[in-house]
Amino acid sequence: MTTANLRPGDLVEIDRKGRRFLAIIDTIDTGHLTLTPLQRGISYREATSREVVRAYKRVSRSAPGNPTPSSNLVLA
Repeated sequence: MTTANLRPGDLVEIDRKGRRFLAIIDTIDTGHLTLTPLQRGISYREATSREVVRAYKRVSRSAPGNPTPSSNLVLA
């Protein structure tokens, strides 16, 4: 996956040496990601763009008092 569509704060699934885990992107350099893993026991803090399996975009929330468009509603 290319880093062009990724932004800091996005959630990504990483496959590193056969181990898959979820992480939040801290910073992005050319083809290199600095991560914060969500699962316990994961010591990997860096990954390459080739190791990204899936990416989930961070959706910004509207300010209090402003209605949220129906297309951005998150079902709980």
